[in-house]
Amino acid sequence: MNKSKNQTQKKQQNNNSSDNRRSWPVTVLALLLAVQGIAMFILAIFNLFEIDRFLVFTPRDFFGDYPLAVKGVAFIGLSLLSLIACVGFFRLWSVAWMLAMTQQGLSLTLTIFLYFQDKPVYIYPIMVLCILIVIYLHYSDVITTFRTQPITEEWGGIDEEV
Repeated sequence: MNKSKNQTQKKQQNNNSSDNRRSWPVTVLALLLAVQGIAMFILAIFNLFEIDRFLVFTPRDFFGDYPLAVKGVAFIGLSLLSLIACVGFFRLWSVAWMLAMTQQGLSLTLTIFLYFQDKPVYIYPIMVLCILIVIYLHYSDVITTFRTQPITEEWGGIDEEV
């Protein structure tokens, strides 16, 4: 019994020492998230500058500028979420994977909504980048880097490697 506890503690120490290094797929994902965050911020600025500077409170002008403001605010929120996930991937935060998946889901939802609304040209590269990042997030090295508990503790099974 004590022998198995010692072996488990040695494995945990070895896992903790290897957790301090970031693998190349995690670094590539962090860079992709940084590029995506910067691109979303540029799109937000573009949409916000399209709004009429002179606020005229007529229903026609309000409904003409309102979608641009909503898109601008949405892209700012997505860019911030992407940059926070990027920092999380560089710092190996345990919630970084979930932040990145949430950001990709929200980005794809927004681009699908924009596709059915007015089909701007810039949504196609966003969709391709989101799909690429989602596929990359399911790479085995990335998943094992951000797993916080061993799988045996998660479902209550017996660790057969001991």
